[in-house]
Amino acid sequence: MISEQSLLSIKQMYKADLETTKNGISSWRLMKNAGRQVGKLALKILKKNSNRNILILCGPGNNGGDGYIAANYLENNNYKVDIYSSQNPEKLTGDSKKAFKLWNNNVYNKLRKKDLLNYSLIIDSLFGAGISRPLNKKIQKIALWCEELSLNVLSVDIPSGINGDTGKPLGQTVIKAKNTITFFRAKTGHKLYPGKEFCGQLHIANIGIKSEFIKSINISVYNNHPSLWKKKIPKRTWYKNKYDFGHAVIFSGEMTGATMLASISCLRAGAGLVTIISPKEHEKTYRLFNPSLMILSSRLESEKTNKFLTDKRINAVTYGFGCLPSFKTRKQTLEILKLKKPTVLDAGSLTSFSSKPETLYKACHINTILTPHSGEFERIFPTLKNLTKLKACQEASKLTNSIVVFKGADTIIAEPSGSSIISSDPFSPWLASAGTGDVLSGLITSMLAQGLDCFDAAAAGVWIHNSAGKKIGPGLISNDLVKKLKPVIQKLHN
Repeated sequence: MISEQSLLSIKQMYKADLETTKNGISSWRLMKNAGRQVGKLALKILKKNSNRNILILCGPGNNGGDGYIAANYLENNNYKVDIYSSQNPEKLTGDSKKAFKLWNNNVYNKLRKKDLLNYSLIIDSLFGAGISRPLNKKIQKIALWCEELSLNVLSVDIPSGINGDTGKPLGQTVIKAKNTITFFRAKTGHKLYPGKEFCGQLHIANIGIKSEFIKSINISVYNNHPSLWKKKIPKRTWYKNKYDFGHAVIFSGEMTGATMLASISCLRAGAGLVTIISPKEHEKTYRLFNPSLMILSSRLESEKTNKFLTDKRINAVTYGFGCLPSFKTRKQTLEILKLKKPTVLDAGSLTSFSSKPETLYKACHINTILTPHSGEFERIFPTLKNLTKLKACQEASKLTNSIVVFKGADTIIAEPSGSSIISSDPFSPWLASAGTGDVLSGLITSMLAQGLDCFDAAAAGVWIHNSAGKKIGPGLISNDLVKKLKPVIQKLHN
């Protein structure tokens, strides 16, 4: 199951293909398998459509070869197929040429916008994930027509014009698909935005490459899924007490709302005990908020707090939400990091280091989780701004020797060893709302308190957060998010 969540780079996919051909399955067999899988998916998409006309856009390489194989398969299933080629097909070589030779009908090299309205499905078999240049003007025009006419597009491997590693468009205009089929495993570009949006619904097809080849290509990037971490969440049994599920400590900032959201989320996600360390002036507010929470009326620097934090039963701490970026916040962050306990840092605790980010780098340790959004990331990691999001997050993790959760539509979780998780599914655009980040910090802290290591705790917290957000949909506010945590967490424990 973990292997199935592997995300490949383009080079790794080439290596998997090569290993397969070395072990007795020819590249021609792989192409025929791929083409048939494209055809099978097309049949499913058009199952209830009376219009049986299909247009396949074929390119110059193996991706185009897949298209010719799919065309034969669909014609054999009584569909009317036309093919448009982006170049003279007589110039094709290798397996692509063999695939073209199987096609006994006409191949067109011209298209008009109105012609596209005749087809119930457009299959984009122009360029695969390995494309490295923008689409030419002729293909760009077709891409624009498809979008303007809201046509039903199925892309083979990845929508043409999208970089398979980064998910970024290689030019101003690319193909936008309603469905995308890829082979063996998803690529990072399928999960990173805006590539994920251009892909529509992603389908992963088996073409004969064995899962065992995963071991030989050094996978380090994964799609976030419960199979990666679910088994590590402790089960509730009658003989266990609250301390068996962890004691989390949440430091209150100046803005109490953020602390409330984080603390109740932490408790809801399964932490056995949650204590808020609060200045005296906020104590009453928290006690009235929820009686399930423990309140320690004290300041961070006090002897009372220091003595409390020596309790070995405290499993996780979090700080930063509701805190204004200031010298005081920076000083308190450094004090918390000295505890060497599993620690989540968010918001003000991060931005307080904007002028001296190296100080934060040195203070962090392997049990630290940093949770910046894009603005915070740029402020504390200014030297990484020109890197891709995935690479930037990986480098930030190495710089700080900590787990970095780079938040966004495609949240990336990276650890210093190089392993990374991309979390873009389930996805809810409605999570871009005030307070939702505080809920996420509480969820991650809860997982830490329950004994998950920092990498798994971050992945679990992000997945739960996204899932709850998707359940709510439009109109989401952070209070709603807390209420929807319960059914998501219940499902994880079933």
